[in-house]
Amino acid sequence: MANLTFFQSCHLARRSGFAATPSQVELLMSADSMQNAVTALVGQESQLYMLPEWHNMAPFGRSQDSDVQQQRTELRKSMSRELKAWWIQQMSHNSAPLVEKMTLFWANHFTSSLSKVKWPPAMLTQNLLFRQHALGSFRDLLKSVLRDPAMLVYLDNANSNKESPNENLARELLELFTLGEGEYSESDVKEMARALTGASVNRRTGEYQFKQRIHDPGEKTIFGETANFGPEDLADLILRQPSASTFIVQKLWVFFIDNHPQQDTISALAQSFIDSDYDLADLVGRLFMTDEFWASRGEQIKSPAELIVGSRQLFEVPVHREQHLVRLFKELRQDLFEPPNVKGWPDGFGWYSTQTVPVRETLSLLLARRATLGVQAEFLLATSPVAALPEEDAATYLTAVVFDPAYQVT
Repeated sequence: MANLTFFQSCHLARRSGFAATPSQVELLMSADSMQNAVTALVGQESQLYMLPEWHNMAPFGRSQDSDVQQQRTELRKSMSRELKAWWIQQMSHNSAPLVEKMTLFWANHFTSSLSKVKWPPAMLTQNLLFRQHALGSFRDLLKSVLRDPAMLVYLDNANSNKESPNENLARELLELFTLGEGEYSESDVKEMARALTGASVNRRTGEYQFKQRIHDPGEKTIFGETANFGPEDLADLILRQPSASTFIVQKLWVFFIDNHPQQDTISALAQSFIDSDYDLADLVGRLFMTDEFWASRGEQIKSPAELIVGSRQLFEVPVHREQHLVRLFKELRQDLFEPPNVKGWPDGFGWYSTQTVPVRETLSLLLARRATLGVQAEFLLATSPVAALPEEDAATYLTAVVFDPAYQVT
């Protein structure tokens, strides 16, 4: 099998990360086959950007003092801003683009919101969880999510008890996280909610705690199986359902390829996913090897993360205040750690609206003007430019490139 061409390497670099940076393209082209290029990509080791000083801080205790409450509110706001800036820095300075891209995917799949969770260290811990399992075992990831404090708070399970089981986590777990609509019954939701009672959070430490006294110990019937199911049993139970593998494959297909999953290919990938015991690295590698992946160049609208982080990486733009980028993410409708609802941020043409187009164009132009080096159009554009590019000087050329509609797709 031949090695990747320059344009294939750029396509793989863009979709698996945030931009076709020269270093990443060179790495992919240096492999002696397409398979080895994908293997090198999947095998890149991630390094963690410096964590905020408060990353392992325990939650505040209760206080009736209004001044203390106000101080704590302001501190949480400050920590939230720092948290968002930290994620942008992590994406921008990463050593393993695919790990970062998958972390972004999981944050939009297993959604939680800072505005509801309220404790920035919990959201950071969840982000680290996604990064740890980004290309590992989906089984392990799912089990970890069901013990994640941010998730348990976000979907109201922390106080769910045997007298009054809360169904939010059970419902979204089945509908949005693992199986999809029509693949479970209302009885499955209710019984799973019973099984999840007691999966809670220690108020003092902020860590996961299983509270046996509020757990429903009775037998539950889920997907036709009857046993005394508890929270630790649910991931394996869900993954025994045939639709689980198909659901995850389709979500990753839309994320990495296009909005038109090919069912024959999806079925084959889903079976391989099962055969590998839900190995995400194997699945993503197989996605990148499909004919549909290589035929999809230029068919996706860049997400705000791809536009902002990718531009920053390509142009090596110095940013003196990360909060400027935090604000841009919000203006472009991808407010980090703040998805609009449990379904997550939009995708595709959802990124491209009358409100966001002017911001996207202004951002691209601003970054191009601040670029510290020239970049060839071949690295910047997934498709041919709509207009002819001027050859007057590097600055004029680069401005024309990023202002061309072709710069908005990947």
